[in-house]
Amino acid sequence: RCVQNAVDGYLLDGKVPAAGTVCS
Repeated sequence: RCVQNAVDGYLLDGKVPAAGTVCS
């Protein structure tokens, strides 16, 4: 889900989200 969340955040926010935070 780490990757999915990152992609969702990127699409919603329109920018690169804190993938590290979401992953951790």
